[in-house]
This record gives sequence, structure tokens and C-alpha cells, in this order.
Amino acid sequence: MNFRWILAATSFFVAAELKATPYALVEAAFVEPEEGIVKSIYKSNTYALGVGYGKSFESGSKLEARLAHREYRSRLNALESNMRLFELGGDVIQVLSNIPGWFNFYVGFGAKLMLLDVAIEDETTDKTTTKSQSTSFAYQYQFGGEVPLPSLLSTVRLSIAREHIYKSAFGNFSLDGHLYKFTWTREI
Repeated sequence: MNFRWILAATSFFVAAELKATPYALVEAAFVEPEEGIVKSIYKSNTYALGVGYGKSFESGSKLEARLAHREYRSRLNALESNMRLFELGGDVIQVLSNIPGWFNFYVGFGAKLMLLDVAIEDETTDKTTTKSQSTSFAYQYQFGGEVPLPSLLSTVRLSIAREHIYKSAFGNFSLDGHLYKFTWTREI
């Protein structure tokens, strides 16, 4: 590759970095698993909570990184099963339309590394009978809208995401589902 192209590309990314606005984010999501083992065993939806950091560019693009946690619970007689998911992920978001001061419509794509922790407890003995851990990879795509709050240097974002988690050491079961997300961001 021509050295000039490398230099031009580097200059472009440096310039874009200088024009980026950093922000912190807090996110809450209602998680609805689809039909599959998780849906049949845990028989319930759950909530996910996360915090993160992002940068907003003048082009309307945003890069975000976040840490999040969710937990599924199931009870069968005296056995209680808890599955916890800890995730480290990132998203690329692109604003498609912009009504100044009112509403921004966007689409996004993200990937994340997930740690799955499963514990089965026997309440009759009050002991953990089984405990397993596994690492898995997931991706999601999302769309939604955000309302800027310039006086607070913040935005409020509502979105729907479709998530697919690849099989883990627990076997080829489905963790696919939908996330209905509320995100609050603030410039820092």
C-alpha cells in the first residue's frame, strides 16, 4: 500500500478522534428470550444492567464499550437454578436521520464476550450441587431513537436489539432473544 495512503488514513482517524465527544452511559434492558432451552427451563424474562463509555463523532457515528450483567432463575421443587451472564461488549452506532433538538433515528451493530455462570442449589441441604462456567461470543443488531437533552449534556435513547449468543460449553442451546433497551448518556 502506498505510504501516502497510510499517512492520509492515519491523519483522518487522528482528526476524527480530536473531534469526538466522549460520554458515559447507563443502560437498562428488558430481556425476552425466544423459544429454546433457556425459555423452556427458566420460563421467565429478565433484566440486564450495564455501564459504559462512548465517543460521538461529527459524522453521526458512535463507538461504545460497556460492561453488563443479567441473571436467569428457575425453581423445580427444592432445586433452584441460577444462570448469570457477565458481558464485555462494544457497539457501532450510526445516526440515519436527525431532527435538530428533537429526535435522532439510528441503527447499530455490536459484539460481546460473555461469561456464563450456572449454579444449581438444593434447598433441602442448602448446598450448591452443580456449578459450571463457560465463555461465549455474541452479536446483536439494534435500531431505535434518541432524544437529545442539550441543557443537561445528555441524551435519552430507546431501542430494540436482536441478540444471538453462540453455543457454549453447556451445549448447543439457544440464548437468542430480544432486548428492549433504555440508555441514558452524558457528555464527560
